[in-house]
Amino acid sequence: MAQVRIRKREKTFSYAFEASKVEGKCKGVEKGGYATKAKEYKAGVATYNDFLHGNIGITSELIILKVFMVNWLDNVVALNVKPTSMQTYQSHVKNQITPNLGEVKI
Repeated sequence: MAQVRIRKREKTFSYAFEASKVEGKCKGVEKGGYATKAKEYKAGVATYNDFLHGNIGITSELIILKVFMVNWLDNVVALNVKPTSMQTYQSHVKNQITPNLGEVKI
């Protein structure tokens, strides 16, 4: 299980956590610039929680399902499943979800 790590960088703090492994290499998330350790830790935990729940940062209120699914596949699924599973998911999205529900606003 990953954990949020914090460190001081000159006058500010930053957080980091391991998001997943891609082809045997660790892929991490890091952000800095926080004035206090407490603010940095709170932001790091919130970001990690969003990552665990699949929040991929789409901010538009009028997004259609096919756009969401493509972003979800690229930013969440690809980091957490094997390549063969990724191909299966892409196939389902392309052949079943997009033709039938792709234009639905979410």
